[in-house]
Amino acid sequence: MKKLNLLIELHLECVIKSPTKDVIEASIGDTILGFISIEKDNDADVHCVTPFTNNGLMDEVHCVSCALKDLMQHYSGLEKSKIDLVETETRSSSSFAGVLAATAFMTSR
Repeated sequence: MKKLNLLIELHLECVIKSPTKDVIEASIGDTILGFISIEKDNDADVHCVTPFTNNGLMDEVHCVSCALKDLMQHYSGLEKSKIDLVETETRSSSSFAGVLAATAFMTSR
């Protein structure tokens, strides 16, 4: 058996921007995984990151990467520990590539 990695390109788009809150839409192609609410204080320091879907809010997390992992886990049903994110230089700046980089798909030779 060997371990394979899968790379999926995520697109992130800021759909709401204000001095104290941003909302980012995360999608794969035409499929929307969900959204990430980023609340900031008056100094623009992030103090709350919360992923959510049309089913409602998820638990608050530490960072945008953690929120993306939660959204991907919710969408795919994979264990969160099997999902990694990798930002690539070869893609456009509006895309965040990665997810599932550590997911093991077992194949036999």
